Parts: sequence; C-alpha cells; structure tokens
Amino acid sequence: MKLDAGNQVASTMATKALPAKGGQQSPSPQPNGDGGGASTINWGDRSNSLFQTLLKDPSVQAINEVTENADGTYSLNALSKGNAYSTAAQIAVKMMVNQQNSSADQPIPNGGIVYSTKDEEKFKALTGYNIVQAGGGDILIDDNGKGPGQNNDVIDTLWSAFSIARGVQDIDDGHLGGVPDSDVTVTDLKRAVSDMLKPDFYNKTIVDRLLKRIQDTLGDDGQGSKLP
Repeated sequence: MKLDAGNQVASTMATKALPAKGGQQSPSPQPNGDGGGASTINWGDRSNSLFQTLLKDPSVQAINEVTENADGTYSLNALSKGNAYSTAAQIAVKMMVNQQNSSADQPIPNGGIVYSTKDEEKFKALTGYNIVQAGGGDILIDDNGKGPGQNNDVIDTLWSAFSIARGVQDIDDGHLGGVPDSDVTVTDLKRAVSDMLKPDFYNKTIVDRLLKRIQDTLGDDGQGSKLP
C-alpha cells in the first residue's frame, strides 16, 4: 500500500511559483507527442512483456479474467459470484486492459503524476518493481506478477519520495502533473527522501537505509536538485 504523500507534494508546490514555462524486457518508451520532453512507458500496449506474463498468471486464469478477441484486442470478463480482484496480477491486468480500451491519451487522469521512463528505471533498479500506470491508477508489481505486499515500509517510503520529487519537478517544468517534460534526478530523489525526516511519522532508520540504497545503486548524477 502506498503512503499518502499528497500533503507533502501540495505543501512543497504551494511554496514554489509556476515558472513561465533486471528482469524481462520493459515496454518500449513512448514519446510525449509534444515535440520534446521525457518519454513514458506505454502500459496500454498489449504486446508488452509484462502484460503477456500477467495473462499467464495462475490467479488471473483462475477467475477467467480476460478474453482475447478475434482482432487481437482484449476484454475483461464479468467476475463470477464469489470472485474478486485480489492479487496484484489481477488488479494490474484489469488496469492494463482498461487502458488498452480507453480513448484517454493519459494513463492518470486530472493532471495526476506520471512517471517518465527514466524515473521508472530508477525505481525498478532500487526496488525490483515496476510502477504500472494504466486505467486511471497505478500499482507496484514485479516482472513475475508479484506485488510488494503489506507493511513494506522501505518501498512505500521510496514510492512516496518519487511522488514528491516528480511533483516538484513538474512544477519546475511549468505544469501540474500529466506527461513529464524531464526526468527526476538522483539529487532530487535524495533530497525528497531526506525531507521525509521532517514529518514525525517517517522513520529515520528507514530514511537512512534508503539514502544508502540510492547512493549504492544510483550513485550521483552531478545535477543540482530542483527541490527547494
């Protein structure tokens, strides 16, 4: 379960005025379509390797969740009585099929945070999990269809840090959410994690472990932080 970093993002944004302006192969990055900016992963691509893996997941097959249509598209079947979307694989498949069949050009509506391809690569390098953004929501899942489970404070805290850093980066780029124009830097991520020591509910031991993991895995990018 993701920690709610919304208040921290909102607080940081409120103090900053808008400027004028390891595993299976990941899905192909998709350009913004605006002539520049950062690429994003198209989780609505039905040919991507993670989606194809999830279709074979026993929990997905057990509830007969998906039908492949004659034209190669996919649709969700109505759940039989007593069944529910309960596993990470089932939830992710539902989100991805909904995205495939959606006319929306954004995976997250209403100006929500969208991670760039490089943001996702950093997160996966640190945790082993993909941030699947599709069908109006997001979920953490690894290449084998497994989620991090409950009470994983390290991953929850890191995901919150990415949300904070991404939100502030978007403000710096001149917009609220939506497709990003640039990538979160390692410096930004370290600063976001460090700032989590300020609220009382963040555990200093976890924060220190995350900073060490970021340094050991990603090193330094040599770029100044965009966080205030």
